[in-house]
Amino acid sequence: MLVALLLQLWGAVQITSVTPGVVDAVSKANKGKKIAQIGVTIQLACFGLFSIIAVRFNFTSKRFATSFEERLTNINKKYCTIDGTNHKLKKNWQDILWVTNMASLCILIRSVYRMVDFSLGRTGYTQSHEWCMYVFDAMVIFPVVVLYVHWHPSKYLPYLGFRLPKYAR
Repeated sequence: MLVALLLQLWGAVQITSVTPGVVDAVSKANKGKKIAQIGVTIQLACFGLFSIIAVRFNFTSKRFATSFEERLTNINKKYCTIDGTNHKLKKNWQDILWVTNMASLCILIRSVYRMVDFSLGRTGYTQSHEWCMYVFDAMVIFPVVVLYVHWHPSKYLPYLGFRLPKYAR
């Protein structure tokens, strides 16, 4: 994913650094566009594969949910332990799987928009109409932020060392 991000950055920098009127301006812009498209394609492939695996795990985890819940020992109303270990787990741990799947769907929608945006170029419809960015970029990512604010992963796996401030717990 880091390679995809760097390729998108490199392509975007090449596109925006083109000076109009220069002899090879069109070829530099096209080269930057192709580099950015390769980056978005890699991102779509990697994130699409991750999404498929996450959804599959969500469905397969339901098969072993009852046997897993038999291994849980209640500590208090919020947390339980697995097989008597000191690793705490939030009782409704499957919520984080649902949140991950919803976030993946939103990010995939945004990635498809970015691919269309880069394909159309600087003079394309998505660049000349601001509403496209608000609808397919910002509004698609906003639910991801809201989901992870409410269902933060550190609430579900506190033994991993991720700590939220006490007021957020």
